[in-house]
This record gives sequence, C-alpha cells and structure tokens, in this order.
Amino acid sequence: MKYLFLSLVLGLALASQAQRPTAKPVPRPATQRAEGQPARYAQLDQTAHQLPETHATTLDQLAAALAAHARTDDDKARLVFAWIAYHIAYDVASLQGRTPPHVTAEQALATRRAECQGYAELFTALARRMKLPAETVVGYAGGEQTGPVRPVLGPDRAHAWNVYLTPSDAHLADACWGAGWVSEDEFTPAFDAFWFNTPSDQAIFTHWPADAEWQLLAAPVDSLTFRRWPYIAASWFTLGVSGSSMRQGLAPAKGNAVCPPLPRACAPPHEVRIVQVPRQAAFVVGQPVTFVFRVGPGIEVGLEGDGRVLPAEARGEYRRLTVTPAAGAAPRIVTWRRADSTKLSVVLEYYVAPVLRRAGPFRSGGLDSVRYLRR
Repeated sequence: MKYLFLSLVLGLALASQAQRPTAKPVPRPATQRAEGQPARYAQLDQTAHQLPETHATTLDQLAAALAAHARTDDDKARLVFAWIAYHIAYDVASLQGRTPPHVTAEQALATRRAECQGYAELFTALARRMKLPAETVVGYAGGEQTGPVRPVLGPDRAHAWNVYLTPSDAHLADACWGAGWVSEDEFTPAFDAFWFNTPSDQAIFTHWPADAEWQLLAAPVDSLTFRRWPYIAASWFTLGVSGSSMRQGLAPAKGNAVCPPLPRACAPPHEVRIVQVPRQAAFVVGQPVTFVFRVGPGIEVGLEGDGRVLPAEARGEYRRLTVTPAAGAAPRIVTWRRADSTKLSVVLEYYVAPVLRRAGPFRSGGLDSVRYLRR
C-alpha cells in the first residue's frame, strides 16, 4: 500500500503558510496517544460520516454543524478529522498533473477533492472556525529507501498535515492519510484513525516538518537521519512497538548507506503484540531467528512457509518461536483464533536471502538481537 503525499513544490506550501495572519501557537510535546474513549470516537465518527450534505455547503455552515455535536476541544478535532477523511477524496488527476491542484480549504470543500495541502488547509479552516487553534504544517513524507541517501528531500516527497491545540497539549493529525490511499492511479477510501492524535514519536518516521518546532519532540530528528530511515508503516505501532524503541533499532547508519528495509507489517484482527522480532526483512539461510509475541485469550501465532504452519510455543500469554531459515522459503508470521485455525491473518512478511551484504549497516549477526519492547 502506498500512502498519499503531495507532489507540490515545498516552497509554494511555505509561502501559503506565511501569508496566514493568525499567529503560530506554541507547541507542547505530545508523545502518548489518548486512550479510553473509543466509544465516544465511534459516535463522533458516525456523526461526521452521516452529516447531511445540506449542512456542508460553506465552511462556516459546516463548522457550525460539526461544533453542535462537540462537548470538548478533543471532540471538535475528531469531528473535523472524521468529516474530512470520509468526505474528501484524494485528487489523483491533480497528482498526475492532468488538472490544477485543489490546495485551498474552499476548493477542497467545493469539489470534495484535494491533495494533502487541501486536506490540511480544510482542517485548519474548520478547526479555527470552531475556536480550536490549528496550523497547517508543511514538510516531507517518509518513503522506502532502495539506494544511496538523497542529498536533499525533494518536492516528490513534499507533504502537509496539521497540528492542533487543546488546553492540555499539542497534537498531530493527518486527515489525508486518514482518508485512504492511492494504488495503481486510483484512490481507495479507507478511514484510518491512527492518523488522528498520532503520537509525535511515531509520526516522525513518516512526517518530517520543515520547521523542527512542529516535530513536538524533546530531541528533534535531523534531515539526514530521516532520509536514512526505511518506510515504517503505522502497523508497527498498532502491533505495540513504541516510537522510542523503533528509533533505537534504526540508529543512523555510517557513511551514505540507508537502513535495511523492515519486514512488511500488517495489523491483524486479533490481539497480538510484538515483544521480540527480527528487524531486517531478509533472513540469512541457516541463521536461527527468534520471535516472541504477547497474545490475547484464544489467539495463536505461527510461522507459515512451504504450505505449512509451525505453531509457536505457548508460555502463558506469550508465544515464542525459533526457526532456522532454509533456501527458497517465503516465511510469514500469521495469527489465528484457536477455535478456527483455517482463517489465518498475516502479521509480518519476510524473505530469505542466501547471502546478506557484509558491508556497512547491513552486516549480519544477530538479526533477532533488536528487541521492540512493548511500552
């Protein structure tokens, strides 16, 4: 899956932001996702999704209609995020240069289409009309590195998202990535709540602001480090990996080399959390690797390969599995409900490389030595 990002030149986005008359609020670091109100969020999401079109003809009208359902600033932010994610489609024609881009809030609302700048500007416009301080943040999106680190981040990686303030904290939101994705020149709607109030220590792997202040981190990440990182899907964090442990496992490589790619991570429908897994996507033939997961009641984990599934050893709520990769295998970590072992869900996908590069950051030796401890 390829997440969306804007192909507009970053300078234009910065210029657009500079023309705004509202003063920039001072961000306060937020590193933890608010928990404990999934039922409230579900109610707000449904309200935003089903809001009649007759209530969304102008920015003022839409902001008033959404605000009528909000009890707190957090409610306001969630309603704005959900309405945009459900009602604005990514403008593929603009991305491909076939039509002019919709980069203003008014254009996004009128056409119900936008690139990421339009999504972010619409969020800002609606939030401010609801007395919720918000800013459009411009910067760059993370992407998978397959060669030498680029000297600079180019316009093909330019992106825009939002910071909004509640009385207690500063928060990150990306309604564009929360709306769906583009694959094979087609937009696929898929509401993704991960990109609402995303912890700053998780967002930094894919959202690097041009202004370091908007990282909302005590220790900002420099451009070179960001460019060395592989693409890190949000699935890693929904599987229980903390931002700090991920960052430790992706220590900057020496020279001009990039970090090895991570295995593809998926978010299964079962309660599964990573305790220890191999970080590199490529296994070395004959070199044992170990997996440890924590699972919910009635959930099992195993390794699928060559048409067979090797169940992990059960140790209470933990599942442990040590395997020695063989040539030609295509290993996948899968999970299933004990009551129905025929329905497998993929957690992680690896591949086997007979020879792993022996120079630079790809040097083998302890592929399972990186531990992603659950926070």
